[in-house]
Amino acid sequence: KDPVSALVKVSALYTHGKCMDNSYKDANAAIFNTTVDPMQEGVGIRQWIWQTCTQFGFYQTCDPKTQCIFSHLLTLESNTVLCQD
Repeated sequence: KDPVSALVKVSALYTHGKCMDNSYKDANAAIFNTTVDPMQEGVGIRQWIWQTCTQFGFYQTCDPKTQCIFSHLLTLESNTVLCQD
């Protein structure tokens, strides 16, 4: 099988065949939700983001013009935008 077909199959497992919303605002709705609801999707991500922004400061970044395994769009600035929001 080609890699694209394999990716389609993996994606279908997680999305159940539905389109994924990839807007910044909607993707972070659970993080900005301060009500306590243990059935809410993404429980724990709010705490993880807070801890990463305030205590860990660990981000996966890539320096320009390197053979980094991550996207070169992952900069320190792009990782800390969420901390500022």
